Amino acid sequence: MYIFFFFFNDTAPTEIYPLPQHAPLPISAPVPAGAAPPPPPLPVDSGIAGATPAIELAEIMLSFGRVSGAARTLEEYIAALPQESIRPWIRLLHLYQRSGMRKEFEALTVKLNRNFNVEILRWDAGRTGDELELVPLAGAPTTPETLEDIPRLRDEIVALWGKPECQGYLENLLRDNRQGKRKGFPLAVAEEILFLIDLAAVRDLK
Repeated sequence: MYIFFFFFNDTAPTEIYPLPQHAPLPISAPVPAGAAPPPPPLPVDSGIAGATPAIELAEIMLSFGRVSGAARTLEEYIAALPQESIRPWIRLLHLYQRSGMRKEFEALTVKLNRNFNVEILRWDAGRTGDELELVPLAGAPTTPETLEDIPRLRDEIVALWGKPECQGYLENLLRDNRQGKRKGFPLAVAEEILFLIDLAAVRDLK
């Protein structure tokens, strides 16, 4: 088993250095003949683990001023695993926003709506690059702006909080977009749901 460390350079080819893994991973027991295979796991937002390396690498590149490299890292992750986690989508939207990349921003927000339950956002041409805001396609920010403005969801989350099914319910709120037919949550609400997913995950680890 090997762990690979990737060193990225915007101009040079990527080099891969394998590092031996000393502790072998446990091997799952074989399924007895005639037994039904275990059901496939439910899709979950693995942003806490799965998308974190890509996001962290993008942040490192940004700290060195490599905006194109950071964007490419997130773009490649999203292209490979578009529905694994909403987190790299949101981070890339903010990167495009801050960098004045309007064409890329507008294309990405449409794709985001098709993959997650988040409304399409528009580029606010009335602001400068440093003052841009992520606002709904229909115009100025409208309600709901937080989960408090959606009593049905708020009450359901309160009722489920602390129960094993709470995290799955929160994740499904972001994923169940009726194949892009739903308008979707405002970005602020989606980020609030992500925050609650993190809290629920930490609570489950205790």
